[in-house]
Amino acid sequence: MKIIGITGKICSGKSFFTNKLIAENPLYTLIDVDKIGYIALKDKKKEIINQFSKSIITNNEIDRKKLGNIVYKNKKKLRELERIVHPYMYKLISEKIKEYREKNYEILFIDATLLNRMKLINLCDCIIFLKTNLLIRYKRYKKRTNFGFFKFLRVLLNQKDVKILLNSSAKRCIIVYNNNDVDCTYQQIKFFCSNTCKGSR
Repeated sequence: MKIIGITGKICSGKSFFTNKLIAENPLYTLIDVDKIGYIALKDKKKEIINQFSKSIITNNEIDRKKLGNIVYKNKKKLRELERIVHPYMYKLISEKIKEYREKNYEILFIDATLLNRMKLINLCDCIIFLKTNLLIRYKRYKKRTNFGFFKFLRVLLNQKDVKILLNSSAKRCIIVYNNNDVDCTYQQIKFFCSNTCKGSR
């Protein structure tokens, strides 16, 4: 099984393409790191409350919006949260990889904006970096969240280290531009995945 990390800044199209690929090919599967993050918030609830106080609780659960309002305005607070959840998320993802290996999948995608920051790049055989125009990403963000441009910029400021990894990694990395022709972009990714599978046989 080959592990492909798919990364890029917010709203670059990562989930759209991975979901389309695994819908077409039953031998492809996916770890959505955002979903692993939700599990980590629940499992690390006590530690997070100790760090950020009970003000982030709504109906006895961590309110992601309240927590987000704290950490996205303060980089130090964001790093404190990451210190709690990222190692645990890495552990969960490593366990998932072992589980999927036993099921004989050809490709496992790890869909993660913070692929490099979370050290998940160490688990990958190769990387797809989706590069998308800022305005296109903002329009997608606005449609998805209904938040304004300043909130979008705040998220981007916390993703400064989400960069093309050609110079920082010895792993195979391709850049795919996702600005206009969605089908063309999809065919590029599909071709890369197909060749990756052939290389593993």
